[in-house]
Amino acid sequence: MTKKVLCIDQRRRSSRSLRPRAQRGDALLEGLVGALLLAIIGLGLTYAAARAVNTQRHASGHHIVLTQMLNALETNGVQDLCSGAATATLPIVDRKTDEPIFSAITLPAPECSRDTVTITPPAGSTLPATTVDSVVTRMTLSTPDDESSSARALLGPGSLVLSQ
Repeated sequence: MTKKVLCIDQRRRSSRSLRPRAQRGDALLEGLVGALLLAIIGLGLTYAAARAVNTQRHASGHHIVLTQMLNALETNGVQDLCSGAATATLPIVDRKTDEPIFSAITLPAPECSRDTVTITPPAGSTLPATTVDSVVTRMTLSTPDDESSSARALLGPGSLVLSQ
């Protein structure tokens, strides 16, 4: 049996004629769709990264203020903050250089709950029971309702409750 051999030109012509005209340009269209999908994914990632950076900035500001509040509690004491003053002012300074980081934060006076505390020694002890009047057992610092205050802008709405 003999088989007819096609010459090279006939092979090319026959392969071209098998491809329909409607499929020409598919690679270009697929490339454009792929580029569009990559652009959409890139925009989504950029948005997510921007949100993460913004959240981190607010979290670091909150951390600075909470650290300063803790410092004020350690240096001034709870009794001084609960003395009945109209406001509590917290200077926000760098601990290493004592340079101000933000302007001082002014908060409304903390709401303090005072109770009488009795300290009872263990059974068999010769020490007497001790009663202390007016011990601060709960302190609540809240940001002011004024939207334009620096404390509200830095901390946002809310309260910090210290209790024991």
